[in-house]
Amino acid sequence: MSNENLLIKINRWLSDLIQRETNQHTKVTIFHGLEVPGIPILDYLTRIVKYSRIDKSEIIVGMLYFKTMRKLHRHFPC
Repeated sequence: MSNENLLIKINRWLSDLIQRETNQHTKVTIFHGLEVPGIPILDYLTRIVKYSRIDKSEIIVGMLYFKTMRKLHRHFPC
């Protein structure tokens, strides 16, 4: 799988997660921004890969870590 395809899949996953969280949580926490960033998620992910020289395996491990933390701490609004 190419980096581009991986980023597209992560973008889809994050977008779905944000949509679900937006519909479920009305209480603002310290993890919420004051406004929506002007850069799309896919562009942000692409910049991270481009300027950090991160490897695909590191991206996948980060995503798995995030998913695991959400499963372990469902009450944690992120």
